[in-house]
Amino acid sequence: MIQKEEREENGFDLATGGDLIRPPVVVYVGLTVMVAYGLVEDDDDVEPRTGFKDDDDVESCVGVTVVVMASYVALSSPIHCKQFEFPSLISRKSRSRVNFRRTQAGVISCDYSCIEVRDVCYRPPGTQLNILNGVSFSLPEKSLGLIFGQSGSGKTTLLQLLAGLSKPTSGSIYVQKYGHDGKPNMSSEPLPPERVGIVFQFPERYFVADNVLDEVIFGWPRQSGELQLKEYLALNLQRAVNWVGLSGISLDKDPHSLSGGYKRRLALAIQLVQIPDLLILDEPLAGLDWKARADVVKLLKHLKKELTILVVSHDLKELVSLVDQSWRMDMGGVLMEEPLPV
Repeated sequence: MIQKEEREENGFDLATGGDLIRPPVVVYVGLTVMVAYGLVEDDDDVEPRTGFKDDDDVESCVGVTVVVMASYVALSSPIHCKQFEFPSLISRKSRSRVNFRRTQAGVISCDYSCIEVRDVCYRPPGTQLNILNGVSFSLPEKSLGLIFGQSGSGKTTLLQLLAGLSKPTSGSIYVQKYGHDGKPNMSSEPLPPERVGIVFQFPERYFVADNVLDEVIFGWPRQSGELQLKEYLALNLQRAVNWVGLSGISLDKDPHSLSGGYKRRLALAIQLVQIPDLLILDEPLAGLDWKARADVVKLLKHLKKELTILVVSHDLKELVSLVDQSWRMDMGGVLMEEPLPV
């Protein structure tokens, strides 16, 4: 439970997201004294003990004092100055990270969400063998999870299910919100494929355009009726490019001519334009030299502060410092939570 003094810590109201302004009491006390003093005239018939000439002056000053102090009581409650939010690449994600809400009892509770995978099995059509068997895990938002294991154990298949490229034979994949007590506080919601960004292994093999700009906007809506969506995507385009460190690259440059590290950055920028709820990376360090690998690790360290990221990788030593949770996928598609063996 977040008490009032905690919500108003450091002059910032967590419940409303605005600054707190309290008129200082000295202003009102000083105003009262000035008003009272102003009623006193330099006159011989002023009463020496009261400072007022007659009962009318006393009543006037008392009335003014009551008004001034009533104003202080009314205004001593914090004035909420709502902060103006400029659109940003991560503004929606930032707002959804910690959502303070007022319940019927007037209590402020803190919400967070998790990507939930429950008892997922997958059997390719026309076969009798499950590639995935009873896979379950939870990944809190703004964290980085890593799945490791032998090649052919089903890791990439799981990523494809999360991205909506295939459907589980059984089980469910959804988003669940939790309260500060760790209990679900509302119904779960499906994880829509359009809210998932996925960068496959060697993403440069899938580049289709002749320049960086066309590569990023490939697949954007062409219909004039979707102008609002176009504007939204365009607003995030430059921010995504800056976010991954591509601001120094000409948008007219051939993406195939970029270095390996910059190709990975471009692949990330393409997915970040639409601000995914889940960003999936399949072997993000594969095929890169040591400098490019270090650059990608540094970039992921930055991204995980604002995004939920799930990585499949064999490069455990480079990524161990970033990982919040890890799982081992055994042959037969069985997933077990396990610390990285490094």
